[in-house]
Amino acid sequence: MIIVPVSFNGTSLQSTDFASYYPPENKALSPSVNPQYIKRPGAWPVISGSDFLPTTIGLEVQCLGDFMTTFETLTQVFNVEDETPRQLIIKDTTTTDEPQYSIYAIPKLVTGGDDGEMARITLSVDSPPIWVATSQSSQAFATTSATDSTSVTNAGNADAYPVFEITPTSPPAGDYAYLRYLQVIPTSTKPWPARFLDVLGSSDGTGVDTAALVTAVKMQADGDDFRLYQNKVEIDRQLSNINTTDTHMITKVDLPAARTMTLKTAIGTTDTVTEVQLSYTSANKTVLSTCDGKGRIIIDSGLGTTDTEEFTYTSKTATSTKLSFTIANRAERGTVAVDHAAGSSVRFLPYDFTVVYGNTTATAPVIDDERKPIEALTSRNTALVYSNFRDNAGRRGGIWKTIPAIVTDVNRTRSGTFTSTNDEGDTDPATAMGMKALTYKKGTYIKVDTVKLGWQNYYPDGIASIVASGEQTQSKNVWPTVSLQTSQNTASTSFTNLWTVSAQTSSDYGTWTTWSKASSDATPGSNKYYLRWYMDGSQSGTINDYSKVDITSLTVGLSNPPHIMIRAEQSNYQFHGIIRNETTGDFFELKLPMELNDTVYVDTNPDFPTVTYKGQLINGAIKISSTRSEWLRFAPGANTIGFEAQNGAFDVTINVKWYTRKRFM
Repeated sequence: MIIVPVSFNGTSLQSTDFASYYPPENKALSPSVNPQYIKRPGAWPVISGSDFLPTTIGLEVQCLGDFMTTFETLTQVFNVEDETPRQLIIKDTTTTDEPQYSIYAIPKLVTGGDDGEMARITLSVDSPPIWVATSQSSQAFATTSATDSTSVTNAGNADAYPVFEITPTSPPAGDYAYLRYLQVIPTSTKPWPARFLDVLGSSDGTGVDTAALVTAVKMQADGDDFRLYQNKVEIDRQLSNINTTDTHMITKVDLPAARTMTLKTAIGTTDTVTEVQLSYTSANKTVLSTCDGKGRIIIDSGLGTTDTEEFTYTSKTATSTKLSFTIANRAERGTVAVDHAAGSSVRFLPYDFTVVYGNTTATAPVIDDERKPIEALTSRNTALVYSNFRDNAGRRGGIWKTIPAIVTDVNRTRSGTFTSTNDEGDTDPATAMGMKALTYKKGTYIKVDTVKLGWQNYYPDGIASIVASGEQTQSKNVWPTVSLQTSQNTASTSFTNLWTVSAQTSSDYGTWTTWSKASSDATPGSNKYYLRWYMDGSQSGTINDYSKVDITSLTVGLSNPPHIMIRAEQSNYQFHGIIRNETTGDFFELKLPMELNDTVYVDTNPDFPTVTYKGQLINGAIKISSTRSEWLRFAPGANTIGFEAQNGAFDVTINVKWYTRKRFM
């Protein structure tokens, strides 16, 4: 083995200026350590561990031609002021089969002049000191069965971390045969954490006709195979009106604010699009800065128009003269290429939602009901319906919260909130948003209680309308003000009344009677995001005097719900398989809906392991065999790599690529 340097930071080290050498003492490039000891009184110290010491490499360079001129060039190539690790490439001149190897290092010292035309370079190596082949090794195997394996040889003496390119070419029989892509486009200017989201339609009459799917034997009548994926990860969903012409699917998601920009340059239907430029405005620059580094955008002339086209991008650019996305693909996820005029809307699409169905053997999915929306499943994105309001554990999204109570005497008060109809004990979840003011006893005296009580919720889409009904009772003609209030913010003084609940007539004292308010009873106004159910006032009388009121039914109409677009049905391939290194025991399980003949990439590099599909990061689709940074590795020597289908035999091609790694030369 004769090793020679090839280049450093792209500059050749074998040229008319330089003849470079790799001294023999470098061949045992291995990390050294400094052991650490714990001192013990009256006993020998014990080793507690060790620190890895910096590793250096020496190079010898013969300066050809005029020494001073060449040496000056050499100091520029090995610039000791450059703190960025640069690539050093070497090769073995005794073989043509061995690949070139590289390592990253920074110059530490450059000396010359004391040994004729020879200069010496000292490089500090980036950790760990492992040489990595500059060219990839690769191996492909195809399987048509539920289990298969192949042998892969890692020619290095250090673990290698492969990239798996997995391409299914035929589906397993009886699996989820169909998919429909969903575009959920926020329209609100405010983010909404844990938002109630109906992914199949924003209002009644806009859902999916699952009755037709059942009739066509494409779906189970009970909807057990009707599943929802977010960024290729299956998530909980609730079904409304299954096996009807208007089926809705409800989940909870953190929905960000709308991010809309404008297109600078027109795009034609047949154009090969590698970049989407934005008009250079401060507004576009601000929105672009909030978009992910890679993701999806939609270009259209208006929400819901037929020219809606989806693009995936791999990076974004923001300079003093240019705002743009670097495009990987156009006409994605069920959209088609169309013309886009300059000035069209460019919308950031925060999530990849997909519904799948068509599995006749699927059983009901396991759903955590403790995390389902607090809103009724009859709710839609345009109007949230409540018959429950809060759960004691606080795990269900959309719950109402009680505001801090203010009472006359916190130690003696009997006033407060309640959660059941007619105040008949606590219920979980709360079936009522109740408030009560009562007198209390202090010694032998009956005291008036002055209260401020309430419930509050936040609606970032903006409040458009309110419909409510409930019950009330009081013992005498004393009634604290009871009202529903709105506000732009949480400041107590900013809330204004939408309407108040009138006191009972005297003939109803001591009994529960109902009240109701229609949407025509109040207009919330624009930019109202907070809703408060509030009791404010005093209760006087005897020890048993009281005023109680609750809301048992509430519908909140919203101003800016997300826009839903449901794409046409497509054939689906439900990839679900395990790739296992039988030699090391490492394995990972991958599950996602995808299209046949598309490729999903699994890069096991422990510095930044990724799963990528259609240019998008979908790390949630993978499950590894244990908690570790290394998803899967190739040990030095032969490795048996097995594939295990989890949903029946199918055709799949797996191309494996890796860089050979060596700890020394």
